[in-house]
Amino acid sequence: MNGPWKQTDDAEQGNTPDHAEAMTPGAAAPEAVGVSGTTDAEEAVRGSATSSPAPTSRRERRRSEGHHRPGDPELEPQRSRSTYQSTGAVPRLPQPTPGGNAEREAAYAVPEPPRTDVGGGLREAPGELHVHGPLRRFWERIKLVPLIILVLCVIAAVVAGIMRQGDLNAALSGRQAAVPPIAPGAVASAEAYPSFAECQPAPEPIPAEQPWQGAAFAESEAIFTENNVSGGERVIEGQDGWVFWSDYQWKNFSQALGRRTLSQEEMDAWYTHYKGVADELEAEGIPIVILIAPGKWDVYRDKLPTWTKDIQGSTTFDYLRAAHPDLPIIDVREGVRAARDKADTYEPLNSHWTNYGGWAAWKTAAPCIQSLGEGFRHVEAPAITSVKNEMSNSEFAQDGYSEAPKDATTPVWAEKPSPMTVIGKDGQEKQTTSDYPADMLEAPLTTHTEHAQTDLTALIYRDSFGTALAPSWQASFATTLQRSHGISSDGSTPDIVAEAKQHKPDIVILEFTERYLHFVPGQPAQ
Repeated sequence: MNGPWKQTDDAEQGNTPDHAEAMTPGAAAPEAVGVSGTTDAEEAVRGSATSSPAPTSRRERRRSEGHHRPGDPELEPQRSRSTYQSTGAVPRLPQPTPGGNAEREAAYAVPEPPRTDVGGGLREAPGELHVHGPLRRFWERIKLVPLIILVLCVIAAVVAGIMRQGDLNAALSGRQAAVPPIAPGAVASAEAYPSFAECQPAPEPIPAEQPWQGAAFAESEAIFTENNVSGGERVIEGQDGWVFWSDYQWKNFSQALGRRTLSQEEMDAWYTHYKGVADELEAEGIPIVILIAPGKWDVYRDKLPTWTKDIQGSTTFDYLRAAHPDLPIIDVREGVRAARDKADTYEPLNSHWTNYGGWAAWKTAAPCIQSLGEGFRHVEAPAITSVKNEMSNSEFAQDGYSEAPKDATTPVWAEKPSPMTVIGKDGQEKQTTSDYPADMLEAPLTTHTEHAQTDLTALIYRDSFGTALAPSWQASFATTLQRSHGISSDGSTPDIVAEAKQHKPDIVILEFTERYLHFVPGQPAQ
């Protein structure tokens, strides 16, 4: 039984309830009832202290003391049938009176609940809790709340498990989950940027076989993981002593292999932002060119580690050109690769192109800039006679590659560079020549070149790759306004349109390195 009213089985204690005889068929007729409500036999029993032992069962003691437990079928007072029906209890007849129908009482008797204790060690299992009175309606409403909460918890756990499995699948298929913005084997239907249609090769179709898509992903990922590219090392050593940034630098090596590419959503955000900038500038009569400096790995794929041979896929740059040829992007990769026939355009121990590599890039870009209009037709790379090698500084000295060879290739100018004035961010002026390698750390800066190829002004947003480009664009434009492009991991970008409206340049040039394609305008980098 529940609560403090634990019931002891009288039969097991050797005691029988007082009314048992009355319910036994064939029992002797009861004695006459006196005025006091007791029979003569009961009076006789009370008069003899030795003729009958004191009640020994707990039920008998409690009944003899007048205790009453609601719901006890042996002790509960008479109720109406409607009361039992409303509470769900088993209907019972009143207690039998002398001469009552014992068979009828037995038919309605509630059997004792089975005992569950073994050897006296275990208690009875608790029964159902019945609540009566004013709280009954409230109890009926809330008694299923624990079950409902349990069901909701189970559902939540299942949903969380499904979501977690989705996260794990995305982590395992990772870059595979970020579907590239153009299907392999296809080229976007958009027309090429009008001015650049003739000055650079058309984007090539994306190969249908991609090592980081579909069934090939698992094997490629296993090779990548086996070589511990993401294991905390800053650099990856390639062939012939060439060293590359690992994923330490904005997923650099994953970008090199096509393991990390922009998803459709990211590509759409990238396109929408820069197409919007180009359209606003066009409305102001100012053209813009986007010059993406190729990653070292995009020009020197033959120097990547041998284990990458079968897992080199299409890159974000490839997808970007194929998906959106209508953007004013100048792709200088082919020209910089071709320039290798004369001298290296990158260094083994530096991620940047050399001065010669920057010159080759401007030589490749010049025809596209010339196509912008009559005022630009004299823009070209300064003539050179040869390329010389100078001492270089290892970018990877702290990683154990401190002995940089004499491999910094530099152009030898055919003509003496023109005089130039540089105005630094502190407002101080200095006199130099147009081949001055203006560093990004000096920005914002302004240059004025005498006898430049044009009398035009260029507003230039750049990064460290612009140092090798500076001698060329400073020779091409009478004035340059050089700014840091400000593209960063928090999704920020320069307010190009606002500054262009302020300075009213003849052209805007946005230059940044290929690995910065990892960043999406307005979206923090992952």
